[in-house]
Amino acid sequence: MSHRGLDEEENEICVAMIGLTAALCFVLCRSCAEASTTVSPYLELCNEYKTTNPRHTACKPFDDTWVSQYNLSMRTNVRDQVLYYINHYRGIVARGEYQGFPAAGNMRAVEWDRELEASAALHAHGIANVSWSASSYPLHDRVEDRFTTRFAVTGQNLAFKQHLNTRYGIHWHYAVRQWLTEAIGSAASIVKAYAPGRTDNFTQLVWADTEYVGCYLATSDDPTGFEKKVGFFAVHVCNFAPAGNVPGKPAYRAGAPCSRCPTGTACDPPAGLCKKTANPPSWPEEEEEKPYRKKNSAALVWREGSFCVLRMGAIIIALLHCA
Repeated sequence: MSHRGLDEEENEICVAMIGLTAALCFVLCRSCAEASTTVSPYLELCNEYKTTNPRHTACKPFDDTWVSQYNLSMRTNVRDQVLYYINHYRGIVARGEYQGFPAAGNMRAVEWDRELEASAALHAHGIANVSWSASSYPLHDRVEDRFTTRFAVTGQNLAFKQHLNTRYGIHWHYAVRQWLTEAIGSAASIVKAYAPGRTDNFTQLVWADTEYVGCYLATSDDPTGFEKKVGFFAVHVCNFAPAGNVPGKPAYRAGAPCSRCPTGTACDPPAGLCKKTANPPSWPEEEEEKPYRKKNSAALVWREGSFCVLRMGAIIIALLHCA
C-alpha cells in the first residue's frame, strides 16, 4: 500500500472519529446543560425565600465534606415508593386497622411536592454532614426556616438508621413504619387533641388535612460517627404541608372511612382515603421550569458538572489527535 493510501485510510478513520465525537459532544453537552440546572437549585430557592427570612434553610452555609458519594437522588421510582408507604399506612389507620385507633372519616391521600422535597434535601444533608459524636446540629430545622412559596407552615418527620457501609440504599419502608410504630402502647386519645410528645411523627403521618409531602435521604461517611463503631448513618427527612400537629386539634375525625371526605375529594374505597378529584397546576405555568419543580428532575445532582468537564476534555483530546 502506498504512502498516499495510508494517509487516506488515516483520514477516513479521523473523519469517522470526528463524526462519532460530534455525536458524543451533542449528547454530553445536552446532559451537562441539564445538570447545570439541577446542581444547585437551592440558590434559586434562597433568592425566593430570603426577603421573608434570610435564615431559611435554603440560605444556610452548606458544606458536604462528609456527605456520602453514594447519596441517591429522589428519582421518580423512589418518590413513588415513599408515597406508597406513606399512603399505605395512612390507609391502615383510616380503615380502623391499627391497634385500637378509630377509623378516620376524612383522611386524605397525600401527593408529592418537589419544593417540600428540596427543603427536606437541604436539611438532610445538613444533618448528614456533622459528626454525631459531638454534634449540636438541630435535628429539626425551625418551622419559620422551612416555609415554601405555597405553605407558610410545614411539618417535618425524621428517621435515622445506622449501617455498616455507604451502600445502605433507600430503606424508606423502615422510616415510615418507624413513624407508625411510635404509637404502640399509646392511648387512642392522642389523635383526638394533639399535644407535643413522643408520638409527634405518628400524628403528623396520619394528620388528615395534610395534602402534600416531599422527602429526601442522605447518608454520611464520617469516620468519626457513632464513636467510630458504626461509621455511616442515613438520615430520612419528610416535610409535610399543610402542617399537622396543631396543639389542641384532632389528627383526624373519627368515623367510617371516607364518611367525611373534604370538598374536592372522592373516596378510594380499597384505601379508605379521600383522593383529589381534580389536580390543577399548583403554580403559574411560567414557574414550572424551575429546577425543583420540573416533572422529572432530581432534587439534587452532586458534582455532575465536574464529570461533564472531564468527559468533554477527553473528547477534545481525541479531536486534537486528528487535527
